[in-house]
Amino acid sequence: MIGQLAAVFNIAVCIGIPLGALVWLALRRRTGVKVFLLGAAGFFVSQMLVRQPLLALLGQTDGYRLFTAAHPVAQALFLALTAGLAEETARYLVFCLLARNKQPERGTPLWYGLGHGGLEAVLVGLNSVVLLAAAPETLAAAGGSVALAGVERIAAMTAQVALSFVAYCALRHRGFLLWAILLHGLYDFCIVLQLFGLTPLALEGVMMVFSLLLLAGAVRLWKGGRLHKKAQGVAGLLLTGALAAVAVPAAMTARGGTPPGWADAGAVQAQAREVIGLMNAGDYEGVAARYTDPNATAELFRQGGATVTAMGGFQGYGGAVYAAGMLPDGRQYAMVYQVADYEYGKLTYTVNLLEDGSVTGFFVRA
Repeated sequence: MIGQLAAVFNIAVCIGIPLGALVWLALRRRTGVKVFLLGAAGFFVSQMLVRQPLLALLGQTDGYRLFTAAHPVAQALFLALTAGLAEETARYLVFCLLARNKQPERGTPLWYGLGHGGLEAVLVGLNSVVLLAAAPETLAAAGGSVALAGVERIAAMTAQVALSFVAYCALRHRGFLLWAILLHGLYDFCIVLQLFGLTPLALEGVMMVFSLLLLAGAVRLWKGGRLHKKAQGVAGLLLTGALAAVAVPAAMTARGGTPPGWADAGAVQAQAREVIGLMNAGDYEGVAARYTDPNATAELFRQGGATVTAMGGFQGYGGAVYAAGMLPDGRQYAMVYQVADYEYGKLTYTVNLLEDGSVTGFFVRA
C-alpha cells in the first residue's frame, strides 16, 4: 500500500505540477504558454532528438563501452557535461530567438524552466503511472522508496528553473552560457556520490539543497549581477579541467591499460574468455568453481545469466582493456574488461583474476 501511495505522490509531483503551471499560465499569462511550450520543445529536441540518439550510437562502439566499464566516474562526468552542453545550448538559442523579435518578458526564464523541467518530470511520472496500472506488486515490494523519484523531480525542476535564469543572463553577456553549462554539469555529476556510499535519500537531500542555492544565486544574477572577466576565465578553466578529466581516462582506455607485473595480457584475456565461455554455455557451476569466494554459488550466476540469455546467440569478442587491482590482503589481481558481441547487441564483462587463474570478481553489463 505504501508503494502505491508513493507512486500517486510521484504522479502528483511529476505530472500535476507541470500541468498545473501550464493551466495557470493559460489563465493568467497567455504569452507564458508559448515560452512554456518552447521550454518543453527545448528539452525534447536537445535530449530526445540529439543527445540520447548520439549516446546510443556511441554505446555501440567497443571503445566507449570499455571506457564506461573501466572509468565509471569519468563516464558520469562525461554524461553530465554532455547534458549541460545540449540543454543549455538549446535554452540559450530559444532565448536568442525570443529576443530577435522583441524584448522577452521578465518571466521568460521562469516559464521556460517550468516547461523544460516539466516535460522531463512528466516522463518520470508516466513510469509511475505504468507501474501503478501494470505492476502494483513491484511498487508494494519497493515501499516508500518509490517516492524518491518525486522528491528528485522537485529538486530537478527547481534546478531547471535556476539554470534558465543563468542562461537568460547570457543574452547580455555570453559568459553566463559557460556558467550555465558548468553548473548543469556539476548538478548532474552529483549522482557520482552514490559510488562512494551516499544513500539515495541522502543524495536527494544534497540535490535539494544544491537546487535551492542555485536558484537563489541565479535569481540574484538575473536581477542585475555582472559576470566579471575573471569569473569567465574561471568558468573556462573549470570546463577545460572537466574535459581533461574525461579525455585522460579515455586516452588510457585507448592504449589498452596495464595489467599487474606478473600478468601477460594475452594470457589473462584467454582466462577471462574461458570464464565468459562458461557463462555463455550456461555452466554456472563451472563459473562458481573458478571463484575464490565460497558464497558465490551457481544460483547467483544463474540469475546474472538471464542478461546473457536475453542477448541471443554469442557471435564473438570485441575489444578488451586491462587494469590492476589489489585485495585487502595485498594480493594483486588483473582486471579484464572484455566486450562480447551477441545476436541482439553487446555485453561488457569485467573479470578479475588472481595469478593462479582464480576469479575474484565477475560482472556483466548490457
